[in-house]
Amino acid sequence: MKSILKKVAGLALVALVFAVFGCKTDVEEKDTASPAEVTEFTVTAADGNALLSWTKPADSDYAGVRISVTPAAGTLTNPVILGKEVTNLTVSGLTIGTKYTFKAETFDKSLNYSEGTEVIATVADNADYTPPAEVTEFAVVNKDAAALL
Repeated sequence: MKSILKKVAGLALVALVFAVFGCKTDVEEKDTASPAEVTEFTVTAADGNALLSWTKPADSDYAGVRISVTPAAGTLTNPVILGKEVTNLTVSGLTIGTKYTFKAETFDKSLNYSEGTEVIATVADNADYTPPAEVTEFAVVNKDAAALL
Protein backbone atom coordinates (compact mmCIF):
# COMPACT_ATOMS: atom_id res chain seq x y z
CA MET A 1 0.00 0.00 0.00
CA LYS A 2 2.85 2.37 0.83
CA SER A 3 4.46 1.78 -2.58
CA ILE A 4 1.16 2.62 -4.30
CA LEU A 5 0.90 5.83 -2.26
CA LYS A 6 4.50 6.73 -3.20
CA LYS A 7 3.71 6.19 -6.90
CA VAL A 8 0.52 8.25 -6.66
CA ALA A 9 2.39 11.00 -4.79
CA GLY A 10 5.14 10.95 -7.46
CA LEU A 11 2.63 11.21 -10.29
CA ALA A 12 0.82 13.98 -8.44
CA LEU A 13 4.12 15.86 -8.10
CA VAL A 14 4.80 15.49 -11.83
CA ALA A 15 1.27 16.68 -12.63
CA LEU A 16 1.76 19.66 -10.30
CA VAL A 17 5.04 20.60 -11.99
CA PHE A 18 3.37 20.52 -15.42
CA ALA A 19 0.41 22.48 -14.09
CA VAL A 20 2.63 25.19 -12.61
CA PHE A 21 5.31 25.44 -15.28
CA GLY A 22 3.51 23.89 -18.23
CA CYS A 23 5.07 22.61 -21.44
CA LYS A 24 6.95 24.96 -23.68
CA THR A 25 4.86 25.14 -26.84
CA ASP A 26 6.39 28.22 -28.42
CA VAL A 27 9.57 26.51 -29.66
CA GLU A 28 11.31 28.59 -32.33
CA GLU A 29 11.90 26.98 -35.69
CA LYS A 30 15.52 26.45 -36.68
CA ASP A 31 16.82 29.11 -39.08
CA THR A 32 17.80 27.39 -42.33
CA ALA A 33 17.61 30.39 -44.69
CA SER A 34 20.85 31.72 -46.13
CA PRO A 35 21.45 35.46 -46.00
CA ALA A 36 21.38 37.53 -49.17
CA GLU A 37 24.55 37.78 -51.25
CA VAL A 38 26.95 40.72 -51.10
CA THR A 39 26.39 43.26 -53.87
CA GLU A 40 28.78 45.45 -55.85
CA PHE A 41 31.52 42.82 -55.43
CA THR A 42 34.56 44.18 -57.30
CA VAL A 43 38.25 43.42 -57.65
CA THR A 44 41.16 45.58 -58.78
CA ALA A 45 44.26 43.44 -59.38
CA ALA A 46 47.72 44.75 -60.21
CA ASP A 47 51.36 44.27 -59.29
CA GLY A 48 50.77 41.04 -57.35
CA ASN A 49 47.93 42.46 -55.25
CA ALA A 50 44.14 42.45 -55.42
CA LEU A 51 41.77 44.84 -53.67
CA LEU A 52 38.34 43.29 -53.13
CA SER A 53 35.36 45.39 -52.04
CA TRP A 54 31.65 44.74 -51.60
CA THR A 55 28.42 45.99 -50.07
CA LYS A 56 27.06 43.82 -47.28
CA PRO A 57 23.44 42.58 -47.32
CA ALA A 58 20.79 44.18 -45.11
CA ASP A 59 19.71 40.90 -43.46
CA SER A 60 19.22 41.43 -39.72
CA ASP A 61 21.05 38.20 -38.87
CA TYR A 62 23.93 38.74 -41.33
CA ALA A 63 27.15 37.82 -39.47
CA GLY A 64 29.93 38.07 -42.05
CA VAL A 65 31.51 36.84 -45.26
CA ARG A 66 33.92 34.07 -46.25
CA ILE A 67 36.35 35.05 -49.05
CA SER A 68 38.23 32.48 -51.13
CA VAL A 69 40.19 32.45 -54.39
CA THR A 70 40.83 29.89 -57.12
CA PRO A 71 43.61 29.04 -57.64
CA ALA A 72 44.52 29.54 -53.97
CA ALA A 73 47.45 31.91 -53.71
CA GLY A 74 49.27 34.58 -51.76
CA THR A 75 47.73 35.67 -48.48
CA LEU A 76 44.53 33.85 -49.49
CA THR A 77 45.80 30.26 -49.69
CA ASN A 78 42.94 29.38 -47.31
CA PRO A 79 39.51 31.06 -47.17
CA VAL A 80 39.23 33.90 -44.67
CA ILE A 81 36.23 34.67 -42.48
CA LEU A 82 35.50 38.36 -41.99
CA GLY A 83 33.04 40.00 -39.60
CA LYS A 84 29.89 41.80 -40.66
CA GLU A 85 31.42 45.29 -40.57
CA VAL A 86 34.27 44.46 -42.99
CA THR A 87 33.63 45.47 -46.61
CA ASN A 88 37.06 45.15 -48.27
CA LEU A 89 40.15 42.97 -48.30
CA THR A 90 43.61 43.31 -49.82
CA VAL A 91 45.21 40.08 -51.03
CA SER A 92 48.95 40.12 -51.70
CA GLY A 93 51.44 37.63 -53.13
CA LEU A 94 49.51 36.96 -56.35
CA THR A 95 51.25 36.07 -59.60
CA ILE A 96 51.24 38.70 -62.34
CA GLY A 97 49.44 37.49 -65.46
CA THR A 98 47.44 34.82 -63.59
CA LYS A 99 43.63 34.74 -63.81
CA TYR A 100 41.95 34.41 -60.37
CA THR A 101 38.34 33.80 -59.38
CA PHE A 102 37.42 35.43 -56.07
CA LYS A 103 34.32 34.24 -54.22
CA ALA A 104 32.35 35.92 -51.41
CA GLU A 105 29.92 33.73 -49.43
CA THR A 106 27.78 35.43 -46.80
CA PHE A 107 26.74 33.69 -43.59
CA ASP A 108 24.31 34.44 -40.78
CA LYS A 109 24.26 33.92 -37.00
CA SER A 110 22.95 30.36 -37.52
CA LEU A 111 25.95 29.64 -39.82
CA ASN A 112 23.84 29.33 -42.95
CA TYR A 113 26.06 30.12 -45.97
CA SER A 114 24.95 31.63 -49.26
CA GLU A 115 25.92 30.12 -52.62
CA GLY A 116 28.36 32.98 -53.13
CA THR A 117 29.14 35.68 -55.63
CA GLU A 118 32.22 35.53 -57.86
CA VAL A 119 34.42 38.06 -59.63
CA ILE A 120 37.28 37.23 -61.99
CA ALA A 121 40.48 39.22 -62.48
CA THR A 122 43.86 38.77 -64.11
CA VAL A 123 46.66 40.39 -62.15
CA ALA A 124 48.10 43.19 -64.27
CA ASP A 125 51.71 44.28 -64.35
CA ASN A 126 51.66 48.05 -63.92
CA ALA A 127 55.41 48.48 -63.67
CA ASP A 128 56.89 51.17 -65.92
CA TYR A 129 59.32 49.52 -68.33
CA THR A 130 59.70 52.57 -70.57
CA PRO A 131 63.28 53.83 -70.55
CA PRO A 132 63.73 57.51 -69.83
CA ALA A 133 64.19 59.94 -72.70
CA GLU A 134 67.66 60.62 -74.06
CA VAL A 135 69.61 63.40 -72.40
CA THR A 136 69.92 66.49 -74.60
CA GLU A 137 71.96 69.65 -74.38
CA PHE A 138 74.65 68.00 -72.29
CA ALA A 139 77.91 69.87 -72.20
CA VAL A 140 81.15 69.72 -70.32
CA VAL A 141 82.87 73.03 -69.62
CA ASN A 142 86.51 73.36 -68.52
CA LYS A 143 86.51 75.55 -65.45
CA ASP A 144 89.78 76.10 -63.69
CA ALA A 145 91.18 72.66 -64.58
CA ALA A 146 87.93 70.97 -63.46
CA ALA A 147 84.98 69.69 -65.44
CA LEU A 148 81.75 71.57 -64.94
CA LEU A 149 78.65 69.74 -66.01
